Order: sequence, then structure tokens, then C-alpha cells
Amino acid sequence: MFCRNCGNEIPEGASFCTSCGTKVEAAQTAQAAPAENQTTPVSQTTPVSQDVPVSQAPPAYQAPQMSPEIQPGKKKVWVPIVVIAGILLVLTVLALFVLSIVRYVKQSSASVDRVTAVTDEKPERPSPRRQDKPDKPDKTAEAEPSEEPFDPDYYEPDSSPYEFVVEGEPLNYNLVDEDTYNALYDSGSDYERINWESEFCIEGCPSLVFSLAPYESYGIEFVLLGVTNVSDVPLSVGGGVVALDEDGNEVGYSYLYVNCLSSGDTYAYTIGCFDGEFGGDIDFESLDVRESYYLDGIWECDWSCSYENNKMNIDMTMYNDSDYATTFNSVSTVLLDENGNVITVDNPYESATLDPGEPHDFSFSVSGDESALKKTKNIAVFVNPYAEP
Repeated sequence: MFCRNCGNEIPEGASFCTSCGTKVEAAQTAQAAPAENQTTPVSQTTPVSQDVPVSQAPPAYQAPQMSPEIQPGKKKVWVPIVVIAGILLVLTVLALFVLSIVRYVKQSSASVDRVTAVTDEKPERPSPRRQDKPDKPDKTAEAEPSEEPFDPDYYEPDSSPYEFVVEGEPLNYNLVDEDTYNALYDSGSDYERINWESEFCIEGCPSLVFSLAPYESYGIEFVLLGVTNVSDVPLSVGGGVVALDEDGNEVGYSYLYVNCLSSGDTYAYTIGCFDGEFGGDIDFESLDVRESYYLDGIWECDWSCSYENNKMNIDMTMYNDSDYATTFNSVSTVLLDENGNVITVDNPYESATLDPGEPHDFSFSVSGDESALKKTKNIAVFVNPYAEP
């Protein structure tokens, strides 16, 4: 027999375990109790007869379970309230969104109507030919004395055979006569380096020759306009110039002005044809030619060029060959191919006043299409110096 407490063997007839001292009966009773209690537990205060099986004892009382749906005081009333509130919130947000869209559409429609109204009333571009302009003030009337300094740009001689002033009137254009043509190409100026497409005069204004040479740059067509003074006095020239297509419609517009165009000199100017293809002709919306207040200047120019880093780099030296100090504030540089066709035109802003014989050095770069710039074989330079009388 073994001790149920410590598991050591107990001699037969021993009342206590020789190892742990536990009584043999007590140990057996303690180990037997769990085996007897494997049936349904019964209250210790109620004696049960050993003749009645434990499994037949009356079951313990259990309180009846009620369904959650009918338990008093536990109905989930808050669920429909939350659902209704959520629906109302969603409807409110949708309503505000729809109202904002309606308001935006109304404002946009009103703005479009206003812009359309303004656009309908506004001409494509102010044009003296298409609009009535106020009369010019009578500049021949006696002016009141003024303490303001005299501005030579607005100097007008009392009378001059070289004066030619038109605005909004049709002009008649004539071809250059033989004597004038020969004078242009025997002058030794840079004018003769350019392959001009057309050359003409305006009837009533024999002092000027107008020359045209179209070219393309960056995919846009331009017209180089040359205005050459063939008279023997310096002139001031200003006017609005319109480039026309083949049907006579306007495709480009610009306003030219030079305060002193010396005798034999050319003023080079460009017109961009942004609204169509140039058809070969121009027209003047206005033209104002007068004898200049300034003295004309005589100049010479040396230049060199080199192509590098997708640019044509140009170095120039200006010389004043006049007997007095002269000033220049613009330089028109025309790049030409081997046939004299215009590649591109650049107008670097360079200003200087030079004493007689004084040189002036400056450099600039011309950007453009690489393949076109590399065709440069010659350069024509136009400078219009002037001097105070």
C-alpha cells in the first residue's frame, strides 16, 4: 500500500505513513471525497439518504430569463433618434452644397454677360482709319509764354519743304526712280548689304524711301522696314505702320519714331505679323515727317562675330566721325546669310555720347534658331546718332 499523500510505500498494518506521518485512514478519506462528489452538488445543510441516487435530487432553482426585447426599462429608444439626426445632417449638407453651386453659376453667368458686353463694344485695336479722332490743336497759334524748358523733340520749324503730315488718309505709293535707286546702292552704307524685297516712295514725300525685307524667327513672321533719308537735311519721322496680308487685311501693327534721321542714313525697324501671314505690303495709318531740330551725326562701325553656346556673340566698336560730339541710343543689328537675306534682327540698347574721333566698344549676344544663326555670313548695322545744335 502506498501513501496517498506523499506516494511512499506504507508497511502493511501501519496506521501512519513512515515518511510523512499522515494517518492511513485520513489520507484515504481525503482522496475518496472527490470521487464521491462527482454527482450534482447538494447543499450540506440538507441531508440526503444514501438510498436515493444523487442524480435524482431536485434541480437547483434558476431565475427565469427574459428576452431582451421584453425586458422592462431596457428598450433601445436612442437608435432611431441617432438615425434621424444623421439623415437630417446629410440633407442639410447636401442643401448647402446645392445652394453654393447655384450661386456660383449665377455669378459666373453674370460675369460672362458683362465681359461679352464689353467685348462687343471694344474694337479689335484702336485705328485712326476706323475711328473718329479729335482734331489736333492748332500749333501755329501764338502760344503763351512758359517757364518749362524747351523740348527739342517737339520742335517744328515755321515752314519746311520737307514737311509731310497725314493721318487717316489714303496714300499713293510709287516705285523708286532710277536716280534715287542708284543713290541708295552707291552710298557705301550697310543698306546695300540687304536683299530688300521691295522699295517704294510715298507721293508727296520724296525725302524718304521705304524698303521691306520679310523674315521668320521662332516660327513668327516679321517684316524689316527700312526708312532711308534721301534728302540733304536731317529729318524726324514718326507714324503708325500696318502690315497687310494678300487680301489687304491687317496682320501686324507698330509705331516707329526716330528724332534725327541723318541725310543718307537708314532707320531699321521690325513689325511682327502675329495675326496672319505677311502678304508683301504695308500701309501707314499716320505719318509725320519734319525737318529735325538736331544736327545729324557721322559714324563708323567695326564689328566681329562668333557662334558659341547657341548664340551669336558680336563685338562692336563705334566711332564718331563728326566735328562735334554726337549721341546715339539704339543700334539695329541685322544678321544676313550669303545672299543678303535677313536671318534675324536684334536691337541691343546701347547709349553713349562720343567726342570727335572717340571710339566706343560694346558686346552683345543674339539668340535664335541654331541652324539659322550658323548661316550668318554678314551683318548690317544701323545707328542714328544726333547732336545738339
